[in-house]
Amino acid sequence: FPLFVFLGGLTSMAGRAATPPIVTLVSPAQTAIYTVGDLIALEAAVVDAENAIARVEFYIDNALLGVRIEPPWQLSWTSAQAGAHQVQAIAIDALGNRTASPAVDFVVLRRQTADEPYPPSPLILDLHWSPVSTIEQFAQDSDNWTLTWADDDRLYTGYGDGRGWEPKIEQKVSMGYVAIAGAPGNMRGVNVRSPDEQPYGAGAEGRKASGMLMVDGVLYMWARNVAARGQGCQLAWSTDHAQNWQWSSWLFPNFGYCAFVNFGPNYAGARDGYVYMVTPDGPSAYVAYPSFVLTRVPKAQIANRAAYEFLQARDAQNNPIWTADMNQRGAVFTTVGKKAGRSSMTYNAALGRYIWWQGIN
Repeated sequence: FPLFVFLGGLTSMAGRAATPPIVTLVSPAQTAIYTVGDLIALEAAVVDAENAIARVEFYIDNALLGVRIEPPWQLSWTSAQAGAHQVQAIAIDALGNRTASPAVDFVVLRRQTADEPYPPSPLILDLHWSPVSTIEQFAQDSDNWTLTWADDDRLYTGYGDGRGWEPKIEQKVSMGYVAIAGAPGNMRGVNVRSPDEQPYGAGAEGRKASGMLMVDGVLYMWARNVAARGQGCQLAWSTDHAQNWQWSSWLFPNFGYCAFVNFGPNYAGARDGYVYMVTPDGPSAYVAYPSFVLTRVPKAQIANRAAYEFLQARDAQNNPIWTADMNQRGAVFTTVGKKAGRSSMTYNAALGRYIWWQGIN
């Protein structure tokens, strides 16, 4: 009799015990965004051509949330806390083979409160302050400290109502200039003396810097308190790193605290050919107003008042509408039950977001 050897059949039988199931998560989607209190549906798709599926386990942040022993492989999560979370499903077949799905990351936001005009950020979920013991203090008799990152890798700043960095200058000035090098733990400042230091005038009685920005080697500054009662802003610029300044022949009398939007050293890597400025929509640096205004100007024409445009509104596709007519300006940020004071904005490259500090009263 002929002898038949079914090697292929034997190999297939051995493979059945070794072939694990295939599992993927259908829900939630990668980078999905929810709000505290939402029902979050978890669903897995499981395939095993050779063996029955015994169970599917769902894990949230590496902790077991629940188990399903028959399809549909679904589970609901209703107690999610605000923060970033990760979900994973593990499928186990009748022979004990286990497979974990690729992990899915998603975010749960806290609920927007009644006095918050805009929803919480889906990217920046929390803010942690360094311990008080790590705070370093310098130039303690001066304030303001508007900053920009310059082409020489130093921070340039305008301080107010003081004698600057140690060693201090002889007399208090309303506005002086400092260049800062180093990093936290090893910061070094030097007073940049200039004939354009402003004579001492406390508070609204003297000019103060409200915004600084270096673009293509030119240091620009918005000065406030240029009109009566702490009102109005005027532009100045320096081509020698704050030693000498030129002043514009025009003012923004309707804006009291003009601040440039900073973007990296020497404005390198900026997203377009414009420079942007934000200000509360009012003439005084000492009064809070219901909204902020956004302006822009081509970076080669910062000193040209006629080149400035003001955000008016957004169209149906959420694109900005700009106008050269200041009287047609709209709000870029409107408060709810509070008012907008001074502010400062800088692009954070690591987060890919503009960080906007606001004094909301």
